[in-house]
Amino acid sequence: MAAPAPRWARVVNWISLLAGLAGLAWLISHAGVRTLGERLSTIGGWFIAVLAVQLVAHLLDGRIIQLLVRAPDAPMSFLNSLVAQLSGHAINLVTPGGNLGEVTKVTLLYQAGAPRGRAVSGILLFNLAALWVNVLVLVLGIFVIAARVDLPRNLVIAMWIGAGLAATVGLGLALLMGRGALAALARGLGRLGVIGPARAASWQQRLGTIDAQLAEFRGARRGDLVHALALSALSHLASQGEILLVLHALGVPLPLGFALSMMASSLVIRWVSAVVPFGVGVSEGSNYALFDLLGMAPVAGLVLALVQRARQLCFAALGLVLLALAQARGRKRQGGSSV
Repeated sequence: MAAPAPRWARVVNWISLLAGLAGLAWLISHAGVRTLGERLSTIGGWFIAVLAVQLVAHLLDGRIIQLLVRAPDAPMSFLNSLVAQLSGHAINLVTPGGNLGEVTKVTLLYQAGAPRGRAVSGILLFNLAALWVNVLVLVLGIFVIAARVDLPRNLVIAMWIGAGLAATVGLGLALLMGRGALAALARGLGRLGVIGPARAASWQQRLGTIDAQLAEFRGARRGDLVHALALSALSHLASQGEILLVLHALGVPLPLGFALSMMASSLVIRWVSAVVPFGVGVSEGSNYALFDLLGMAPVAGLVLALVQRARQLCFAALGLVLLALAQARGRKRQGGSSV
């Protein structure tokens, strides 16, 4: 049986849960249940298919996390990995910045019995794999968009600069992975006086452990990394499948070039949405303008954004319920251990 999680991990998860509930309530009031209901009626039962493909994507993500977090002396169940993924995703959806959920995933995995360093390295690598897949899709999509859409030259240049920066970040992180970069960061902060000598030494030791675990995926566990990348690509395709389903339900033609353009553009919209609190107005306005730019009915882009918002609300509610249940189980386990 896994040891009870430390108090700080449970506190972090309670803070995440409360912030998530507040964000969910605000998002529901902003989106408007009546408006969402009216828009969902335009695609009817296809919304169930949208939820289904997103669930497939989360199942794949849960398997990736299980693969990256597990260790011979600390196995991780698929159910715990899936709960961590859905709960963290929910927090990311309803809190500004979209990063608190990654902390939630780490603490839930830690609470489920994963060593702290293994939980951190697993989630880091999970996000790196997603970044590498997203960069590949973005670059391919920009090729297609530049070839089929008559865009202003300055916009095309800006798109390539953005793709180049994303690719540079992805490549740089790949080169630094497992080469002692995290421990070196702690050492540098200590030398600059940002943190004290004792804390710098402590951080170096802990981050050095994470560096060592990441290095395993460059050597003995390279097969697991390849497996994770393949599953990440499948997860991305499943996640993007909602776009194709909604447009099919609306009767929008789906030539291959348009589909690739939408997949790449949706990544940019998602990244920009993460900067704006709750992504308010970004998805709706961006999709409307994008469809107009690609020669499609702009209202279809607006419906797509609202359907995505409804899907977010569904998975946010599911994830927050799972997080609350995980916290209740953790509290019960802690209470039983103190008897």
